[in-house]
Amino acid sequence: MKGSRGFMTYQGVPAPGYPNQGYPMQPPPPRKRKIWPWIVGALLIFIVLPFAACAALVGTAAHEVDKESKRTVDITYEVTGSGEGTYAKPSVTYSTGDTGSGTASSAELPWSKNVTLTGLLKFANLTATAADDDAASITCRIKQGDKVLAENTATGSLAFVTCNADLSNLTGK
Repeated sequence: MKGSRGFMTYQGVPAPGYPNQGYPMQPPPPRKRKIWPWIVGALLIFIVLPFAACAALVGTAAHEVDKESKRTVDITYEVTGSGEGTYAKPSVTYSTGDTGSGTASSAELPWSKNVTLTGLLKFANLTATAADDDAASITCRIKQGDKVLAENTATGSLAFVTCNADLSNLTGK
């Protein structure tokens, strides 16, 4: 552009005292958030805490199982009946604990046995088979103290009787 004197004037620099006319400064970019605290937090929430909770539950359950396996229950097995001579001697089978059993062949009536049951399975089972006597009558009974937990009677030749009792809810030592 030509000025009033015919010379070219340079228009790029403003006259002194005026600010440079440029673009305003852009704000700085936002700081990137670190991702590792989120990963650690997620691991804690979804892996470590449930694992710790399960471990606590398993520990509690193991303690309860151990406590139950050491608890004892005292019971009495009884077999009574009628019959004549050697035919009146029944064969008796009874449980003695978790998976154990005892037998009494040709038992004298009345027959009784005190047993202390231990272990996880607190279940009492008593069976008796009468001898070959048509007039035989046989009764089985499972008791805790004076309380009768189970009682059954059978009659006739080779009468078979069974008594079962779940002892898991009974108080013991």
